[in-house]
Amino acid sequence: MPKSTERAPVPSRARRRTKRLLVALGVVLLLVSAAATGYGYTMHRYDQNVAREKGVIDENRKDRPNKALDVEAQNWLVVGSDTRAKDGTSGEDAKGPLWQRGAQRTDTMMIVHLAEDNEQISVTSLPRDTWVDIPGHGKGRLNAAFSYGGPRLLVRTVEQLTSVPIDHYAAIDFAGFKTMTNAVGGVDVTVPRTVTDCSNGTVWRKGKHHLNGRRALLYVRQRCGLPNGDLDRIRRQQAFLLALLDRARSKDVLASPRRLDQLLDATSKSITVDDSVSGGMLRSLAFHYRNTRQDDLTFLTLPIRGGGMVAGQAVLFMDDAKAAKLFKALRNDTVDEYAEDEGGEGNNLKPPA
Repeated sequence: MPKSTERAPVPSRARRRTKRLLVALGVVLLLVSAAATGYGYTMHRYDQNVAREKGVIDENRKDRPNKALDVEAQNWLVVGSDTRAKDGTSGEDAKGPLWQRGAQRTDTMMIVHLAEDNEQISVTSLPRDTWVDIPGHGKGRLNAAFSYGGPRLLVRTVEQLTSVPIDHYAAIDFAGFKTMTNAVGGVDVTVPRTVTDCSNGTVWRKGKHHLNGRRALLYVRQRCGLPNGDLDRIRRQQAFLLALLDRARSKDVLASPRRLDQLLDATSKSITVDDSVSGGMLRSLAFHYRNTRQDDLTFLTLPIRGGGMVAGQAVLFMDDAKAAKLFKALRNDTVDEYAEDEGGEGNNLKPPA
């Protein structure tokens, strides 16, 4: 369905200022949702909260895919770090190196594509169990690349899989995710059918739920007991991000300097980016995407042809032909056309399990 060209009313100057801040400092929330909020806060304090990881993007690597000619769009690899690690792995909770071999995996991986027109944002989720070639390690599930070699190897693996050049990297620790949810006073979701998380016994009754940080984390991380496993979890995560965006834009948050500060502080303290991402770059992104609305977002998922077992592991197999079309659209900055031609927006409309 073509997207509407109608624009929302121009927001007030104060609201525009904080919209820029939330985009800039909540790299994950902003790049995923370009959320807008209400007061002008000191940029420097939030920027100082954001951690930087060295050596993630190797621009001199010989096998790195080239950008398409005359395309200035950006691609960010955004991941959620695994809270099963003993200590936090991102932001202020990091008590040691941001990555240690074998200590962390990532349940959530997304390519966030920022279109050259500075208006459209697409989010392509990459299922963690996708069976891929991991450079130097043979075949494995996609999230194993992070365990083997951290952000640097994960970026290389995704680039090899997609032939899409990754310009920047951002990670958010799930402990911070809980804090962000609590900062906005919780988020509402609707569960379409009663399901039980067989990993921890949590029962999700059919109907509306108001989730605090702890419950939100259980909701977005469940896959055991969902009809389509990791694919349903991805849809939950996408739906929750949109709900969190709506909550961040609500009057309850916009009109509360304390709550807004808590959200910005929690988000920035939970973020790690590659060391090429400067405060000035974040401010520039905030300016370009200051008027982004939900209609400017497209959520997609890597095309999967089926699942199976390999060496005792449950894995998903990519649909090579369909995925090639998606990757071409990401390289050529034509994701909107791909979504309309391939029915990609249907992924947005199906209620998550």
